[in-house]
Amino acid sequence: MSNDITKAESFGWVFLFTAYSSIANLQSSLNSDDGLGTVSLSTIYVSLILSCIFLPSILIKKLGVKWTIFFSQLAYVLYIGANIFPRYYTLVPSAIILGPAPLWTAKCTFLTDLGNKYAKYSGESTEVVINRFFGIFFAMFQSGNIWGNIISSTVLKPELVENSTFVSNISFCGSNDCPGSGSVEIKKAQKSTVYILCGIYVGCALFAAFLILTLVDSYDKIGLNHSKGENKNPIRLLVNTLRHLRNKNQLLIIPLTMWSGFEQAFISADFTRSFISCVKGVDFVGYIMICYGVSDTLGSYGFGYVLKFIGRIPCFLIAAGLNYGTILLMTFWKPNEDSSYILFIIAILWGLSDAVWQTQINAFYGVIFQSSEEAAFSNYRLWESLGFVIAYAYSNYLCLYLLLVYLTVGILGYGTIEFRLKSQKSFGKMVRDKSLEELEIDEVSTNQIKNAKRRVFKNLIIIGLSWMFLFTAYNSIANLQSSLNTDAGLGTVGLSVTYVAFILSCLFLPTILIKHLGIKWTIFVSQLTYILYIGLNIYPRYYTLVPSAFLLGSGPLWTAQSTFLTDLGSYYSNLSAQIWGNLIISIVLKSDIKIDNALQNVSFCGRNDHPFIYILCVIFVFSAMIGSILIILFIDKYEKIGLSPSEEQKKSPVKMILNTFKNMKLLNQILLIPLTVWLGFEQAYLLADFTKSFVSCIKGVNFVGYVMVTYGVSSTIGSYWFGYMVKLVGRKIGFGLLAFLNYSSIILQLIWEPKIHESFVLFIIAIIWGATDAGWNTQINAFYGFVFKSREEAAFSNLKLWQSVGYAIAFAYSNLVQTSIKLYLLLMYLTIGLIGYGLVEYRLGRESTQQNDV
Repeated sequence: MSNDITKAESFGWVFLFTAYSSIANLQSSLNSDDGLGTVSLSTIYVSLILSCIFLPSILIKKLGVKWTIFFSQLAYVLYIGANIFPRYYTLVPSAIILGPAPLWTAKCTFLTDLGNKYAKYSGESTEVVINRFFGIFFAMFQSGNIWGNIISSTVLKPELVENSTFVSNISFCGSNDCPGSGSVEIKKAQKSTVYILCGIYVGCALFAAFLILTLVDSYDKIGLNHSKGENKNPIRLLVNTLRHLRNKNQLLIIPLTMWSGFEQAFISADFTRSFISCVKGVDFVGYIMICYGVSDTLGSYGFGYVLKFIGRIPCFLIAAGLNYGTILLMTFWKPNEDSSYILFIIAILWGLSDAVWQTQINAFYGVIFQSSEEAAFSNYRLWESLGFVIAYAYSNYLCLYLLLVYLTVGILGYGTIEFRLKSQKSFGKMVRDKSLEELEIDEVSTNQIKNAKRRVFKNLIIIGLSWMFLFTAYNSIANLQSSLNTDAGLGTVGLSVTYVAFILSCLFLPTILIKHLGIKWTIFVSQLTYILYIGLNIYPRYYTLVPSAFLLGSGPLWTAQSTFLTDLGSYYSNLSAQIWGNLIISIVLKSDIKIDNALQNVSFCGRNDHPFIYILCVIFVFSAMIGSILIILFIDKYEKIGLSPSEEQKKSPVKMILNTFKNMKLLNQILLIPLTVWLGFEQAYLLADFTKSFVSCIKGVNFVGYVMVTYGVSSTIGSYWFGYMVKLVGRKIGFGLLAFLNYSSIILQLIWEPKIHESFVLFIIAIIWGATDAGWNTQINAFYGFVFKSREEAAFSNLKLWQSVGYAIAFAYSNLVQTSIKLYLLLMYLTIGLIGYGLVEYRLGRESTQQNDV
């Protein structure tokens, strides 16, 4: 039943982020006036930073995880809808609303609780179960990139774009796109197109919320026991979240968490604008980002399973390698008409690495901070949001090289945590011993176990479905921010604000909301903020996107989701030794977006006044709403599932905040910070820079959807596949593979000279990045859960905190530096993150050896 529940939740996310991801991918291209698109994206994470410390915990406590997820998804609907009329007074406010939504905190809490619960029945390693659950979830969630970009590619047809031209001088595209120079200008889509686009996305987001509302069970129905932190008052929860920063492992994971924000902000804002829109035109963003979505989806699914075979470290290294390679590729690549295929390569590689960052960082938080999951996930979103904010903030000013720095620092921190974990007693042996002591299978009938299993699995499916719908909308909108909302950098500003808000809030808000609302309602409420942000893309202005981005960023959605999946995953692993996630890919939409490429005229980038963009926004809002509805109707309460709040979750808000900061005192947390920041960096880069500088620049904004679908497929498959791979080859090899893929894709983007007939490179990049992103997300999350198993909330709060920092940083300089500089920075970030991860693995091994000797 655990898998059913996880898949249910995942479907909600698929619909939601089918809308959001697609609209985000287009922000830097569609809402390019005064950087509106990136400003709104930045606002989301600024808001998230401000609220993630306390809001998620409050909502989860008051509403429960299910309702928190539902209401959070509605915020996405609002933001997506704001794109129908993109102005600063529409997009920015909706981004502010979206940012605070505790969607991610609730999701992480839900998954973590499910994992822990299920592990008590099967006797399997909790780490393995949590990795599987996060892999299943992110595989479905990342597929939203596929569907959302298919929608944008279909709606943004070149024949429907006015004044569509190709770039006559593409020498300023790719890594040479320095936003401040004004050498690249994206044409605007017709308003009617934007209405259609936003309408579709709004519908997807609404359906996502519907899935959560109707299909996800409450905790009591599943039998989950949420952490006792839910009973704390908001002040203590806030303090515990901040205290979690005193955990050394939390401090070490911050850089990698921030990298998660950096890389996502880059791909959605800078890549879509400086590479895709600049080289191929904004209409090409969808095509290339489809590749990114496919790669990310496959990577998310695969890496979760590969991890148990090859280990966590190899998975992280693979993601880092992919990011390093991709950054270098973007740095050295000289855009030309004959090598536009490089854009696809970059999207694929980035999608693969993002799959690793997203799934593994989340799972890593759940593993190493099990006793403080809400505080940990709040920190996770806080720092990831900071990464988003920084990335979106500099999206209009800085260039590519900084991503290398962020990734390197993140890997160094992660490596240090792995080193610390190796010095401890073998985690698997401890879990098995504990499971044998606590297991009372004889007292439970076979039928009861089967029914419990089905209920848990049902909630797993609902969560996945909800996320699929929600982020089908959100990710699509985010991918388009740097291409659609280019005026005054609105797109990337909004994305940056989202993660700034997340950084400011994830230390206390997730814990407070989870305590007062419960996991279910925290997720629901958080999803509503996504709906708001997506909806406001209909009218993208600083006063609409930025506020909605701030609201979205403040949401504890991911902390609640990670907590839920971790608890649910444990439960499921004890009921069955075999957990299989079914990757359901139903391609019902036909992709065919093109808004004439800018390869013949540099002045092409921007929000094309096209009617179908509005339809797209509406569809995305609807998708996000479906995700929220799924949470409300079908997610069970903890008590119903058989889960109960952990001791950490029952603490007061003050203690929760303190625990979050205390987690930063842990050396492993400190060492993991660079890699966590890298997770934000690489996602921000693909979201903003890759979609803009590569896809939109080369093929046009209409091509973003196609490329990002590739990214989504790769990420989805990677999320599921990586879990198996890690099991076979080990964690270290898995991380190494991810790093290699990232390095390769980065280098490819650096050396590739975009050409029209080489646009397939965009899909290659999207596939590689999607696979690595799937690996990073699954493995970093799993690694956090493994390293901080007794402080999961504080650990995951730190994970999201530093990942948000990565997002914030990446989005912050998205419009400030040249794309090639951003790529070099990605190489640096990845390298530092890998070093930190290596040190953590070393410490873990040493501790394990010492304990075994004793």
